[in-house]
Amino acid sequence: MVKRVVLLVAILGLGGCRLAGGAPPSSQAAAPSASAVVVDQEAPFWCGFPTGTALSYAGRSTAAALNVQEGMPDLMSNHLADIYITRDKYGQGELHGRLVCLVLVDEHGWVEVTVHPEDGGRFAFPTEPTPMPSPLPPGFIQILTHCGLSYPRIEYDGGSWRFDIEDGGFAPPGWGLNSTVVQIKPGPDGPIVIGPHGLEWQLIPVDPNEEPPSACL
Repeated sequence: MVKRVVLLVAILGLGGCRLAGGAPPSSQAAAPSASAVVVDQEAPFWCGFPTGTALSYAGRSTAAALNVQEGMPDLMSNHLADIYITRDKYGQGELHGRLVCLVLVDEHGWVEVTVHPEDGGRFAFPTEPTPMPSPLPPGFIQILTHCGLSYPRIEYDGGSWRFDIEDGGFAPPGWGLNSTVVQIKPGPDGPIVIGPHGLEWQLIPVDPNEEPPSACL
């Protein structure tokens, strides 16, 4: 499961991310490694742990320092975070293991809950992108889908366009994990993207005064 920088509320699950209701409080000082000793502290409510969940670690560190990053490689693993690790194992989808909650310090409201890697909660990102036809056939373009359909900016017919979608907008099933090759054609109200399964999406002009989308990792 790949993480998105676009902050979306999601159901707690394996690799789940959610938008916290406010700025997370500061935690303990940075720690080089997670301790197995039970911590007399509870995780904040936005981690989604049951009330009274016992923790084996609670402190400010990085996922890389504690070796609890879910994906390998993980560009966010060196970002400072308040990290909470449960003592006991819980069911998360097909996995059953200790939960790891990371509240990123530099990304306001970004919370990530995963299963501890030692309990099976780790996967590897592909090191090479899926090869695409080069050059693409006429009328086809490749767009990023990793951060949702509100992120891509498409240059077409001398103009800059975007999907007629507000913040967020996950790519529908079948659109690919990181990028998708789609067909594009002119339409009466601007170009139209034809995605997998024949779905058509209207594009609208990008306002010259519009702020560019936030960074997509």
